[in-house]
Amino acid sequence: YIADRYIDIEIIESSAEGLKIPSSAIVYKDFYKIPVDYLITDEDTSESGFYKYTYDESGEMSAVFYKADIYANDGEYCYVDTSDFQLGDYVGKVNSNDRYRIAETAQLTGVYNINQGYSIFRIVDILYQNDEYCIVDENTPYGITQYDRIILNASQVDEDQIIY
Repeated sequence: YIADRYIDIEIIESSAEGLKIPSSAIVYKDFYKIPVDYLITDEDTSESGFYKYTYDESGEMSAVFYKADIYANDGEYCYVDTSDFQLGDYVGKVNSNDRYRIAETAQLTGVYNINQGYSIFRIVDILYQNDEYCIVDENTPYGITQYDRIILNASQVDEDQIIY
């Protein structure tokens, strides 16, 4: 009974409540930052997107509505996938000559959600992290919720990969 005389304890200075996920599920992805002022909702389809300026063969510029998947919105910028636009593309406002040149990127932290059978990037807000797991906020917009299925080892999966 000499081994039972001592108990290992851990003193926790702070605590965090949220969803517990393994650290191996965390992935980082680059996104283009576009100001929220340029976000437009299409009146016909009620979809969100941007007016993208393009040039035709004669050199004339025209604005075309382009539906983009918005991965995050911090109130100042919308974060869109780098495959939706090219670096240097212009987006504009409705009934205005004001244009914004896409030039800035930012990296977001997330996980791959596989609820629909293929991997989709979802952002997470890490509240606490150690070597084995992370506690993430479950109320993050565009994020994950309880009972979502996520990839446990994100290094073995690409985005939009079909999961059997």
